[in-house]
Amino acid sequence: MTQRQRLVDNETSPSPLANATPSGARRVLRIARAVWPPLVLALVGWLGWHDMRGLDLHALHVITSNLSDLDLLGLQLLALVPVLAMCGYDLLLSRWLRIDLRISQVLRYAWPACTLANLVGLSGMTGAGVRYLALSREGVAGRTIAVYAGVQLLAVPLGLGLLCAAALAVAPHLSTSVPLPRGLPQLLLLAFAAYIPVFFLLTGSGALHRRFFHELPPLTVGLRLKLTLASLGEWGLALAVLGLSLALAGVRPEPQELLLAFALAATAGIASQVPGGLGVLDGTLLVILGGLGHAAEGVLAGILLFRLCYYLVPALLGLALGARLFVPDENLFVRMLRRAEAHRVFGVLRLPVELIGAVGVRLLGYLTFLAGVVLLVSAGYPALAERSAVVHGYLPLIVVEGSHLLSVVAGVVLLGLSRGIAGGVHRAYQLALVMLLAGAVLSLVKGLDYEEASYLVALAALLRARRDYFERLAYPLLSRRNLLWFLALLATLVGYAWLGAALYGNEAWAASLLKVAPGAHAPRFARSLLAVLVTGAGMLGWLAFSMPRPRLLLPGTAALDEARTFYTVHGGHAFAHLTLLGDKHLFHTADRDALIAYGAIRNRLVALGDPAGAPAALEGAVLAFRQFADRYGCVPVFYEVSEANLHLYHDHGFGLFKLGEQALVPVADFSLAGKKRDDLRSAVNRAGREGLEFGVLLQPLADAVWDELRTVSDQWLGTRTAEKGFSLGRFDRHYLSQAPIAVVRQGDVMVAFASLMPDYHQQHELSIDLMRHAAGAPHGCMDFLFVRLLEYARDAGYAWFNLGVAPLAGVGENEFARPAERLARLAYEYGNRFYNYKGLRSYKEKFQPVWRGTYLAYPYQMSPRFLLVDIAALIAGGYRRVLVAN
Repeated sequence: MTQRQRLVDNETSPSPLANATPSGARRVLRIARAVWPPLVLALVGWLGWHDMRGLDLHALHVITSNLSDLDLLGLQLLALVPVLAMCGYDLLLSRWLRIDLRISQVLRYAWPACTLANLVGLSGMTGAGVRYLALSREGVAGRTIAVYAGVQLLAVPLGLGLLCAAALAVAPHLSTSVPLPRGLPQLLLLAFAAYIPVFFLLTGSGALHRRFFHELPPLTVGLRLKLTLASLGEWGLALAVLGLSLALAGVRPEPQELLLAFALAATAGIASQVPGGLGVLDGTLLVILGGLGHAAEGVLAGILLFRLCYYLVPALLGLALGARLFVPDENLFVRMLRRAEAHRVFGVLRLPVELIGAVGVRLLGYLTFLAGVVLLVSAGYPALAERSAVVHGYLPLIVVEGSHLLSVVAGVVLLGLSRGIAGGVHRAYQLALVMLLAGAVLSLVKGLDYEEASYLVALAALLRARRDYFERLAYPLLSRRNLLWFLALLATLVGYAWLGAALYGNEAWAASLLKVAPGAHAPRFARSLLAVLVTGAGMLGWLAFSMPRPRLLLPGTAALDEARTFYTVHGGHAFAHLTLLGDKHLFHTADRDALIAYGAIRNRLVALGDPAGAPAALEGAVLAFRQFADRYGCVPVFYEVSEANLHLYHDHGFGLFKLGEQALVPVADFSLAGKKRDDLRSAVNRAGREGLEFGVLLQPLADAVWDELRTVSDQWLGTRTAEKGFSLGRFDRHYLSQAPIAVVRQGDVMVAFASLMPDYHQQHELSIDLMRHAAGAPHGCMDFLFVRLLEYARDAGYAWFNLGVAPLAGVGENEFARPAERLARLAYEYGNRFYNYKGLRSYKEKFQPVWRGTYLAYPYQMSPRFLLVDIAALIAGGYRRVLVAN
């Protein structure tokens, strides 16, 4: 076996260094990633504002209107050639790694990978993520995939580096005269040009390769040269497409000017980390070419053509080719994440792989939003005179004007539906399909705008091809993504008003709404603006109140009896008995072989404990519950899950947060003998002297006993907050009558009690729920109660007695713990004046328990801190009770 085969096929365990980055550095890097893109975008926007202020929208419209269909077709055909050149990476690497796939199979995933890498960007990592997904589906070994995707990722900038070197060589005087901060152009060009020798050194077999990339098989000189040529073909042909786009728009820069502008714009776009370089690449081109004396209108028109032909149309084809590739498979998806994380060099792939699982449908959401923008922009501009004459020659004026108004309505509706499309909502898909087809018809009727009609029909076809994905019934209204969509919607509507003001001036506001004529453009815009405002407000209201929620009904007596029978037959867990409180909803798997009790607050569905049921059914139950929550746009959470089942949640993409540790006392050999039990012996002896007696009351109980229990409970509550629920029991006669109750009496007076919670699992574990004592209970009464309960569990044949959880115990104890857990550690260390964390742990420690961690399982993209606030409110009975209590 060759060295390359050994390195590729040997799937080793993760290197400890993979996650050894200091947490402080990770935090700084995370903040930098969030702040850097908007900073670069703002800088380019500030630099380009001067050129944009004098932009003549009428001249821009004239330039785009005068483009012939034949020119556009030729440009589009040329723009497809660079994508084919990009596929050269895949053909080379699949042959090098001896991946047994036909050329047609390679091209089938390479095209979507390349086009999405162009459109979404992230420095080429998106394309690497698509390749990772495609090859996983083909059964290629995980390490082979990592090498494949990683080498492709490293090879992408080579061609751009050569262009940067050429720009420095042929246009040194221009690089100093472009309207950018002094020294910045040269720095960007030098950085990317220097990447070429760095690549050759790091990917060879020398010392640098062994030091930094020892897990990557060394590349032969021939392969590195071929990858360089493939990259040069990609970037050089993209440059040609840009040059032709500008030429069609009437802008013909000198070759060295075009080379310099493209090299700087591409490097700025990659360095910005803005998806697809959107705004950065465009703004840089506008600033440089505008500063070199070219008309801003022509430059902008050329950039729009470049974006359309080189980015958008190939991406639409890629989505069509990769329709089946992007259908998410949850288990495969999670396995891919683990593989990527396990590789030291390619752990960076975690970001794009997470995005790729839904990038297809997410991109359709963006394209739907773009469809709405296209309809609005088209309605804002006057129709082309020759086309308008044809339409008015065959159709009544009222039909043409009505189609114009309705196209605006369709555009705003598509803007509103785009969020649902991105979220995979079935109702949004149905309505968007109707709106796209209606918009296409209206575009033809109002002005023979067959270009935008073609786009709308193509997008409708893509939606139709992905119809199986749209299974959700809702998406969360209160989310960061929803906020960004709302801001984009508002910006678009404001932009439409600005477009009218720029095109028609004061006439747009002063025009009579009732004036209808073929040349009455300003009144037509005024009517459309009113339609935009009314439709936008209506869409927001409809979206706010039309989102279906899961139909959650609390179980009745029959359902609770069924749950109790289920636990008796299949076994339960430490919290199973709390189901009988009746304050939790019940989720059964399709085969009814697993049961999950859960509560709901806001859009969180919080399961209490692990699923109960047949061991073989538990993994399927976790996935089914997550799918149920996802269908309604809710967040699935598992609260207080056990250490033994952590793999169930990890394998299904859940993050884990340690809540504390459970104290489990082995009762088989429990006794009061020994020096460590001095305190307990003293408490029992003191209880004997004070006449305390222990007993376990079996159901049913007499009314008089219930009165005694109620008295003790009321005294214990005193001025405390009201009864809680969910993971804590409350004084409810029906609930307490489901299990024995342990009591402590002093003579004839009941001074304490504790309700028992069986685990319905062959007497494996006994625990307590409600534990209360009277105001005058003797000191040490509860120690006496616990000792007698431990002895009772031992004599009844139980293996363990559960003393409950010590919150935050054992959480965030080392420097490598996650920030949220280290923050929780601070609460444990310094928050004891508010909650006796250490005291509770110390009290339980005297029973010499075995400590086992208990965890919160939550979707990895969520913040556990906010989820814990929601769960605290759920236990308290809701946010209203929390606020009223305070």
